[in-house]
Amino acid sequence: IARLRKKGYRGRIFYVSPPSVWAWRSGRTKALARDADVLLPLFEFEHDYLLGRGCASLWQGSPLLDEFPANPPYPTAEQERVVALLPGSRRSEVRTLFPVLEPVYKDLEVRGYEPVFSLAPGLNKEASRELKRHLDSKALRYDEGLGRDLMSRAGAIVGASGTATIEALLLRRFMVVLYRINPISAAIARCVLRNDRFAMANLVAGEDLFPEYIQASRMSERAHDAIFSWLESPREEKNRMYARFERAVAKMGRPGVYDFWTEQILRGMES
Repeated sequence: IARLRKKGYRGRIFYVSPPSVWAWRSGRTKALARDADVLLPLFEFEHDYLLGRGCASLWQGSPLLDEFPANPPYPTAEQERVVALLPGSRRSEVRTLFPVLEPVYKDLEVRGYEPVFSLAPGLNKEASRELKRHLDSKALRYDEGLGRDLMSRAGAIVGASGTATIEALLLRRFMVVLYRINPISAAIARCVLRNDRFAMANLVAGEDLFPEYIQASRMSERAHDAIFSWLESPREEKNRMYARFERAVAKMGRPGVYDFWTEQILRGMES
């Protein structure tokens, strides 16, 4: 938007889902405050951060609230035997996380659970074919539908960080969150990131709902321990976690977000 202003554009600018200045390069808030008329972030903690730094921010909730049921059922006993494994939707993610998840799959199967890999529809065709060949060769179960549909049929999830953590929260499903990138990118990230948490669901909740592992050593073992700790925890402990999920979802605002954005933009254009 700074380039637009430099080129002489003097119209109003409405920025939907502004950059994650709360995570890194916080100095960009000065440019956002200067150049954008209205910022429309996705989450309340982003909204509060922007307001605190002089930005004109408006917020009602996350648009994902309009895509999920308001009160989804908790997993049934049958569903609790199913564990969704999400290696990611990008080839680079799959290449780094699939080797982490495959041992977890085998451990789950040995102990009587039903692990299922999500073969993301967004994965490019070549990577998808490559992964499918490997899964078929080892007779590993997989699902080619939307990840959120598999997640809704499962009792728990292990997999890549990203929007999936918010989807898991909205579905009231426990998730073990994994994030692995190349060593150079990881070193840079450690220098610039300003948060101890990286899973969006944990950032929204303001607490560690989901265990998260970034660039961790023995990642398969850690994922294994975390998911079995959940799967084999007493019902009372799970119910306490579900109550925490409800409190976190309440922090995601109210539905009707697209209408809210439209209204704010139209109102701003008229002023």
